[in-house]
Amino acid sequence: MRPKPMEAPRRCAIQAALVLLLAACGGGSGGIDGGEVPPPEVTPAPGGPSPVPTSPPGNTQARLDRVVDCEALVDALRGDAAAKIGGQAARMRESGGRFYESGGAPPPSAPVPSVDSDGAGDFTETNVQVEGVDEADVIETDGQRIYVLHGSAFVVVDAWPPTAAALESMTPIEGVPEGMFVAGDRAVVFSRIYDETDRFGDLGDCSSIGPPVLPIEPEIAGDIAPCRPALTKVTVLDLSAAPSVVREVYTEGSYTAARRHDAVVRVVVQGDGGLPRGVPEFWLDRYGSAPVASEEEFRARVDAWEQEALAAIEESELSEWLPGQWEVEDGVLAEVRPLCSDVHLPPSGQTDQGMTRILGLDMNENEGELHDALIVGRASSVYANLDRLVLAQPDWAPSEEGDRTAVHVFGVGASTMDSSYLGSGYVPGVPHGQFSFDMQGDVLRVATTQWGPAPDRGSFRTTSRIVTTGIMEGALQILGSTGDLAPGERIFSVRYVGDRGYLVTFRQVDPLFVVDLSDPSAPTVLGELKIPGFSEYMHPLGDDHLLTIGQDADEQGRVRGLALRIFDVSDDANPVAAHLYRFGEPGSSAASDDHRAFLFDEDRGLLSFPYVSYEGPYRSVLELFAVDAIDGFTRVGAVDHTDLGRNPCGESDAGNCRQVPWVRRGLFLDDFLYSIGATGVLVHRVRDLTDPVATVLLPGSMDGGGPD
Repeated sequence: MRPKPMEAPRRCAIQAALVLLLAACGGGSGGIDGGEVPPPEVTPAPGGPSPVPTSPPGNTQARLDRVVDCEALVDALRGDAAAKIGGQAARMRESGGRFYESGGAPPPSAPVPSVDSDGAGDFTETNVQVEGVDEADVIETDGQRIYVLHGSAFVVVDAWPPTAAALESMTPIEGVPEGMFVAGDRAVVFSRIYDETDRFGDLGDCSSIGPPVLPIEPEIAGDIAPCRPALTKVTVLDLSAAPSVVREVYTEGSYTAARRHDAVVRVVVQGDGGLPRGVPEFWLDRYGSAPVASEEEFRARVDAWEQEALAAIEESELSEWLPGQWEVEDGVLAEVRPLCSDVHLPPSGQTDQGMTRILGLDMNENEGELHDALIVGRASSVYANLDRLVLAQPDWAPSEEGDRTAVHVFGVGASTMDSSYLGSGYVPGVPHGQFSFDMQGDVLRVATTQWGPAPDRGSFRTTSRIVTTGIMEGALQILGSTGDLAPGERIFSVRYVGDRGYLVTFRQVDPLFVVDLSDPSAPTVLGELKIPGFSEYMHPLGDDHLLTIGQDADEQGRVRGLALRIFDVSDDANPVAAHLYRFGEPGSSAASDDHRAFLFDEDRGLLSFPYVSYEGPYRSVLELFAVDAIDGFTRVGAVDHTDLGRNPCGESDAGNCRQVPWVRRGLFLDDFLYSIGATGVLVHRVRDLTDPVATVLLPGSMDGGGPD
């Protein structure tokens, strides 16, 4: 039975919750053509120099292999699935139907001028991790126009001159837009869609492979509608005149991240499923059918399910495993079949379900070849610099030493659309997002938190570290490590500046570690500062200071409010908390979780970010601060969007209007501050935030109803 439109997201939300919990559990967070590429020669990583750890635990070397033909590929995919099914069955039998407890990490718990008509001469762009590598965002500008992903539309606001700012156009985008690039007279938009009309054939459902987290009660399992897998649509727009769609590509899976090297765009898409249609899913198909009377009956059901699943896997075809891809050609949807040689295979049973795709294309071309790299298993983090792209995959294989992550490195750049595989290796622990990674030359630095057994093996502990690695003979080998840092605490933020690494962990106090990375074989902690609270995002402020946003806390670790800090790191051995600004009420900022919402212009000395107050009536504003390393923070003011477009759908439709006036981003164009929200754009002179010089209302509804 086909799910109702709202049922698919509900089932997917439950699946996502299980995956998030599972990411913390034991052993890890977790007619086709081509195929002429032989498997790469892989050299296991030897033990590295002290300090420890010298080599990650486990009996396999992280790697990605490729096969000689499609027959070998389907055999490898079946073997990988069989290993995962076997591991899942063994864990379920061991659990006896009780809540699954393992040696893995528990879910982390965080405390709660003159105006030129030709366009602005100076304007801010997306805050990116690596200069020269653009990151997809929901807001873009070229100094003349502001481009906004609003609801299901690509919106163009004529932003210059500021006093005449006005809505210029709205171009419908299929699905829910999640990110975009704008460069020159081109735009690329990434959106999520669900196939409600079977345009793409039978995509199956979201059945998954992997260790169970918790049993689903039969009455709940019976009410869950089948999950419809998501697709990611890549829409290329020509902006030389009125925006027009010139290319449409669909790929099976969920949008994860995208990077742009000049005209070359790479989007990372994660397959939602992991099982062909005929493979049963235990919790819904076997366990959910009727109550279980005893552990013996539960184990018998597991045995029957395992045999049925293995038989179905053995009968599966290659087309059932590879995610689909399509392109609109002359108005007709045409399938784009991947090469078997595009698929990269980790060791069997080591990765999460599904498949990760790195799709490369030239945004200036209306047609042409699509370049794919397909990696079995999901990726948890994506990092890219000018010539390397890194994927992290939590390892699902149980390890006596604690959780670990497989790291895969690809060669990328502006001169090629290929993503060429260079090597892999394991690092102990789990990275904290993209800022945990930094690559200088051939040396990759990785900051991780690991949960595993204590040295006495009688208890478990949490530790963090920075590990340095290098690619040698097709393998990513550990070169050195800081050793264990901050026992009992997990990483909240990381930033690398040249040969220095800055690491913030938290439990009750906020240790800021300063690490010397100039010698990859011997990363060394130079200094440490402990203060209450924690920083969630760190931004370089000149050569000797860090500007951060996070939460202040008391000596017992109780959060007291959003906080801005400036750290003086001019003396590596003695970092100093130079300045603090704490909001006097409970609140949060999207900039704490998304660096693209953190707008700092060093030349202007101005910082802007969205802020939502939790005290009293709902209030969403764009904050503006003057920032100076010596003088600290001076609050300039805030632009309030709370009353902007209170009834944008009109009085008669007010009950059906879903817009919430939250602020999404800020932009500087010369001496003007543009605040972009879900209901409109306000333009203010930087020196006068009291009265806007222009207001642009954005019509229509904003799905989601909350900050990005």
